[in-house]
Amino acid sequence: MYIDKETGDYPLSPADIISRHAHNMSFPVPFEAPERYELVASAEPPAFVQASHKTVELAPLVTEDGYQQQWEVVPLSADELAQLEADRLAAEQAARDAARVTVTKRQALLALFDMKGIRNEDIEAQINLIPDEFDR
Repeated sequence: MYIDKETGDYPLSPADIISRHAHNMSFPVPFEAPERYELVASAEPPAFVQASHKTVELAPLVTEDGYQQQWEVVPLSADELAQLEADRLAAEQAARDAARVTVTKRQALLALFDMKGIRNEDIEAQINLIPDEFDR
């Protein structure tokens, strides 16, 4: 990414720079930025605990070698923490849903018969013993 040394605008992509000067300038291929723009040297964000913090990019630091990307580790806001918790719960539910096994009525009846000797007629007889039609 580039920085505009005159205005301090950052970050600017080559496309941003071209669109700023499309009416009065042509650009070589491969891209070379005009003198007022300088490429910012990238830096790896620092390590942090993702469950409670995030990195925020700061304005580039001017060094003797040029501009250097800077990062700061900040705590997550209450909204971001709530969103992380909601995402975690949704992922857990999705895992439970994926692990859920569905069986047909026939498979269930066969399993009951194999395990306990229970037949379909036995089940229907027990259901018919329920007096309330809604509960039945």
